Amino acid sequence: MCRVARETNKLLAIGHQRHYSVLYDNANYLVQNGHLGDIRHIRALWHRNNAQPRIAKDKDGKPVFDLKTGLPEYVRDEKGNIVYLDSWKPDIPELDKNIDYAKYGYKSLEELIRWRLFNRTGAGLMAELGSHQLDACSIFLGKKHPLAVTGVGGTFFFTDGREVDDHVFVTFEFPGKDHEPGKPDKGDHVVVTYSSINTNAFEKYGEMLMGTRGTMIVEEEKEILLYKEGGGAVGARTTSITVEKGAGGKPVIEASPSTAGPSTATSLGGLATNDVSRGYREELEHFAFCIRHGDSKDYHADPNHKPRCRGDVALADAVIALTSNLAMKQKRRIDFDEKWFDFQSPEVPDGPGGAIARTS
Repeated sequence: MCRVARETNKLLAIGHQRHYSVLYDNANYLVQNGHLGDIRHIRALWHRNNAQPRIAKDKDGKPVFDLKTGLPEYVRDEKGNIVYLDSWKPDIPELDKNIDYAKYGYKSLEELIRWRLFNRTGAGLMAELGSHQLDACSIFLGKKHPLAVTGVGGTFFFTDGREVDDHVFVTFEFPGKDHEPGKPDKGDHVVVTYSSINTNAFEKYGEMLMGTRGTMIVEEEKEILLYKEGGGAVGARTTSITVEKGAGGKPVIEASPSTAGPSTATSLGGLATNDVSRGYREELEHFAFCIRHGDSKDYHADPNHKPRCRGDVALADAVIALTSNLAMKQKRRIDFDEKWFDFQSPEVPDGPGGAIARTS
């Protein structure tokens, strides 16, 4: 896609909205200006609960109970599997059951409508969710590519025959401040962990950055919490930074310090998080702006009108996600090859001489 965009003089933008989030822009400003010191570890996660069984209901919409146990009866599919309140497996409307799916290149009607459940069309939790967050992590670390990845993942809960994993636990090694380029096992490393689970939503999603001077938590693309590295509860101080819409819909930063601990900092921040923009509208507006005002003779030579998440930027996220899938499948550590991040190179993680040949 990157190559074709250049051959046809078209702009290519990928929808990773964090590039247009004022909250992440401010978070990155704090990191790059040393407020956290040297980043030593990042913990990213995206947790939700798709494991709530659907309760069977009668024609009047009332729950059906088992007469022997007194417990609710669960809805089951044609194979006898419990049907859950799973957003990745929506019901197929009667009107859509006659769609000619093969006409659109799909292998089945289910692959068309429930595309997230198939490796060919969805590529799992890392591609769907992890690519967004690892993109943010690489920005926090100075837009660096990871050196290696190790992971565990699989379909550990659902039994309905879905292809993609429902739980993912991955560890990345990123180059640190004093890392020696070209020497993946030498110098300073930063460890980044990522988890995505489908059976518990307690922590929801976000990133925790741990530095030598402090810790920053970015929660649900709405709130930043800062914790100074004080060594003792008395001297420690928490600061909550949130974004709300002011006059004219423009974002306004609001900060509130607290010495009463994380719970107080969170509650203070929560008061100002109404309808925070996550960047969806902004990314589309900027894409249109670049098309309208960029150099139509050669969009790619115009440095002032380029989408923030261009094809080559998103390619790095795709390489990270798909290599992580291979690491989980092979249960191995995989070293990244810089050629995989170059859209001009034919080398890819799952190609000849790719990740399988580079495992250790």
